[in-house]
Amino acid sequence: MDPLLRKKLWPVFVAEAREHFQVISAGALELEHGTEKLRNVRRVAHSLKGAAGSLGLSDLERLAHGIENILISLDGHEHLDAAHVEVILSAVGAGEQALTRGDAGEEPSVEEIGALLKRLSAALGTLQASAPGAGSEPAAAAPAPTAPAPAQRPAQRTQSIPQIKLGPAKTLKVAPPVPLGPQEAGEPIQQRSASEEPKLQESVDASRDDRVIRVSIGAINSVSRQVENLMQGRYRQQRRGADLLAFANTIGATNGELSAILARLSLDAHASSETDTLLQAARRKLRDVERSLAHMAFEVQREVEQAAVSAVMVREDLKALRMVPASELLDSLRPTIRETAGRLGKQVTYTVAGGAVRLDRRILEELKDPLMHVVRNAIDHGIELPEERRGAGKPSDGRLTISVEPNGQRIRILVTDDGKGLDSSRIKVAAVKAGLLSTSEAAQLADSDAHRLIFGHGVTTADKVTSISGRGVGMDILFSSVSSLGGNVEVKSVPGRETQFSLDLPLTLAGSMSVVVQVDAELAAIPFEAVERILLLEPEQLATIAGVEHVKVDEKQVRFFSLARLLNMRIREGSNSAKGIRPALLLSMGGSRAVFGVDAVVSSQEIVIHPLGRHLSHCMHLGGAALLDDGRVISVLNPHELLRASRPTGREAQETGLLSSRVLVVDDSLTTRSAMRAILEVAGFEVFAAGDGEEAWEFLKQNPVKAVVTDVEMPRLDGMGLTRRIKSSPQLSAIPVIMVTSLDAPADRAMGYAAGANRYLVKSEVERGALLETVRQLLPDL
Repeated sequence: MDPLLRKKLWPVFVAEAREHFQVISAGALELEHGTEKLRNVRRVAHSLKGAAGSLGLSDLERLAHGIENILISLDGHEHLDAAHVEVILSAVGAGEQALTRGDAGEEPSVEEIGALLKRLSAALGTLQASAPGAGSEPAAAAPAPTAPAPAQRPAQRTQSIPQIKLGPAKTLKVAPPVPLGPQEAGEPIQQRSASEEPKLQESVDASRDDRVIRVSIGAINSVSRQVENLMQGRYRQQRRGADLLAFANTIGATNGELSAILARLSLDAHASSETDTLLQAARRKLRDVERSLAHMAFEVQREVEQAAVSAVMVREDLKALRMVPASELLDSLRPTIRETAGRLGKQVTYTVAGGAVRLDRRILEELKDPLMHVVRNAIDHGIELPEERRGAGKPSDGRLTISVEPNGQRIRILVTDDGKGLDSSRIKVAAVKAGLLSTSEAAQLADSDAHRLIFGHGVTTADKVTSISGRGVGMDILFSSVSSLGGNVEVKSVPGRETQFSLDLPLTLAGSMSVVVQVDAELAAIPFEAVERILLLEPEQLATIAGVEHVKVDEKQVRFFSLARLLNMRIREGSNSAKGIRPALLLSMGGSRAVFGVDAVVSSQEIVIHPLGRHLSHCMHLGGAALLDDGRVISVLNPHELLRASRPTGREAQETGLLSSRVLVVDDSLTTRSAMRAILEVAGFEVFAAGDGEEAWEFLKQNPVKAVVTDVEMPRLDGMGLTRRIKSSPQLSAIPVIMVTSLDAPADRAMGYAAGANRYLVKSEVERGALLETVRQLLPDL
């Protein structure tokens, strides 16, 4: 790696590496007594290895790889032997000494790295030999750490030089290295380009214009928590002021009643003057108390408002302290991309968009490791070798793009590669092997659901484990990290074309507005940005379509669910859910919309979302917990998971037999396309759309579908021509084609069937439900 770039990234790496070494050291001591913490320690070693590799620190990378191999081989053992613990602790000590040398400006090399790697390799061998169920045949060992790389490589091995463009386009291009000799295989490629140095120097000089001081992140976090406590205190003060005012009003009313009594007594000739005097005195005292309380309430309210202004200003200043440009994270991935591509002999062009968007520093820190795993997997499993890409009609350079898009109080990070996409069949096999689902369950999954299986622990489609990937932990780390930040991850893939990970995250981890609702007897909060509208529904507004309740919103049918039933909560007699009186929330995120019925909409409040402990990590519908202004602790629901549970491709679709299958709808009218798409999606089909026959044909060459629904009259290529192409193709001829058109003459029908159409419908029949029935007839297994 270029020394200047490494120097720029060193402070971030060394703080992270020290923390990783501490976790490994403490974890090794705990593993001596049991393997409950094995998974966490193993993931930390994996992250340390990747971080070191991304900076070209070969000694530290191989050290972490050796430790990780021992932890991998510990599966099935009850504990880690003392001798193995000593080996790991020795490796950790050597690694920490290397970090100290790096802090002093020296090369962070590990002393006696060769001997240490041999000890790790020997420990690995004894673990594998003693593995439960090991027979006479030695088990296939994970790749042993290699010997230290020679100080100098032969000149003929440094012919390919990676090129980096760090101008406004933020582009990194990596050329593959000349293949290495057998002893050098798997070692980090240490290359640098003189062309990048001036631009890097310019970046460093520019950063000096921002006069900054170093502040402990822990100190900022602590102050942030105290400010949030002050904000909660402000709400409590506000409530107390309101209570005081209410008391003053009550006393005022009581005083009025006493005045009426006194008036009646004054008309009574038998009333005692002494009694009258006492009542008058009591009335004056009450009036004085009333005035004092009213004045106190006014003062409290004024103090609350003043404190609120100060607290908000301090909070916004703290937010500004925590907010940093996304480029700090995205630029730090460049070494990882260059080094990984160099090892694999691939060419990768890396492009960044939205690097100036500012977000919470803690979010950046939490995303560093997960995004590193994503880009390494994209290069290893997604982007093809140059010769494969040329054979597939693609440019030799693979495209890897990361873009950051602000969206109100949230951001979306998109990681896209133009590689070969995800293989649903291999993912299902890997998930079955990892024990996440049965073979029959895997066979029923739609591709979109199968893609999400890669987030499961231990799911990997790699043929073998390498120092780059193959453990099945990288995507697990991504999903866990994003979820802990109150975010969500989606993955989309088109076979042969691209894979895209979409990370939806809050812009900051400070307080945020939420809608508080009552569900059965419980209160829960839903982030405000997910709530499109609050509705009050009458029973007659609900209609059942394909076995699922729907409600019409803005002339569109939207799926309706009782939130209590969706969360498997008990519904009490007399509740709104039971009576049919339904306050409801229309939630909308990531293109998904659904209406959720609740018992009551209680309030909207600014809350601070706190992450849940590990014992609740399996509750995917929970996004955290929060403290209300009256001191009650409530759950914060994850709107992404609620919307995912409402999709027809989930459990409900399986129970009704409406399993998602791909259908391509082709029509040059946006209205007609949307109408047919809505009909099919409600029934559980995964629908794609094309504007004419040419667009549909290009899609079909790359993507498998179960059926095609096409108009006849379209520009470029009409429905007749598209159908003839499909039926003349050996790969596509079995796909049913349904023509939907306004042409109803017998001659038109004859031409449609002559072209190869399986069914011919006029558009008036679509409105009467014939389209869905026809698709089901042609696809009886669905």
